[in-house]
Amino acid sequence: MQHSPREALPDVDESDALYMRERLFSRQWRPFMCSLMTELFSNFEVEEACGFLRQIGGRLAAETPLPKLGTLEELETGVNEALSAMNWGYIRLSLVGAEIEIVHRAYPDIGAAQPARQAWRAGFGAILEGLYTTWLQMQGGRHDMRARTRPEASETLAVTLRFGL
Repeated sequence: MQHSPREALPDVDESDALYMRERLFSRQWRPFMCSLMTELFSNFEVEEACGFLRQIGGRLAAETPLPKLGTLEELETGVNEALSAMNWGYIRLSLVGAEIEIVHRAYPDIGAAQPARQAWRAGFGAILEGLYTTWLQMQGGRHDMRARTRPEASETLAVTLRFGL
């Protein structure tokens, strides 16, 4: 049974949610992506590695453009359709002051026990920054606005970003 992102979802305990996120990450790609992220963050400064991964996210957004969407709810639906096609989870959008908050859940994850966990989380966050920056700019957002992860967000089962100045 599929739920729309705005519908109330059943309670899921954290271990179930972690299990599902790991299952979304194809086993054939997991060792490669772990190695890629580990090498990027081992051989480059964090900002250089994240900058490269933001470009990858921006390229992905440009190659999978969203149709023009008029409301925040329509934007959320459009983004969720695109994420569903990639098996990358789903988002919830909300306005926080002058920014759009993006809470990305059920993203592919390598698992908490993996040595590359910190690099994966930072790298995937940077990819999402590029993805959402480009998609939201293509929807009419200003070109000096960016999506940035919120490292202080304590929720471990989501990546939280804000799009704004």
